[in-house]
Amino acid sequence: MGENPSKFKGYRLPVTNISWHDCQNFILRLNQYSGRTFRLPTEAEWEYAARGGRLGRNTLYAGSDRLDDVGWYDANAHHALHEVGLLTPNELGLYDMTGNVHEWCADAFYRYSANVSGYEGNPIHHDGSLRRMTRGGSWLNGLGFMRIAQRCADNADMRSSTIGLRLAMSSMV
Repeated sequence: MGENPSKFKGYRLPVTNISWHDCQNFILRLNQYSGRTFRLPTEAEWEYAARGGRLGRNTLYAGSDRLDDVGWYDANAHHALHEVGLLTPNELGLYDMTGNVHEWCADAFYRYSANVSGYEGNPIHHDGSLRRMTRGGSWLNGLGFMRIAQRCADNADMRSSTIGLRLAMSSMV
């Protein structure tokens, strides 16, 4: 893209200080360059991956019930972003699904219904909201923001040293 907007820069550090809109521009260019179909994951896809898919053990954090084993957060990050892959991956081999940076999801913010009567599969919510979902917690957050189930929403124009992205790739049909 020509520049790295991150406060913390390094080859193995996540890129941060990118808005949801910046992610969409990056994905458009990446798809044109690669000939593949990358995108932000839906919130449901993000959570499925963080939980370890079918291999998951129903842990509080991505791959463990011990946060220090799998996630960078305020108690162990020492006020800084960390290189990807230094802690234990989850059951799918994915690193840093808990902590380090919040990750943008494709979905607009929506509230879960109190009367969910059935499985929705993989919904994607676009209700015109300017707020977009982020998941995962960050190096700056406390213990309460680290659980896999924790949901956050930010304005789609928000840029922060605590927000980055994780890409999904659509399979060829």
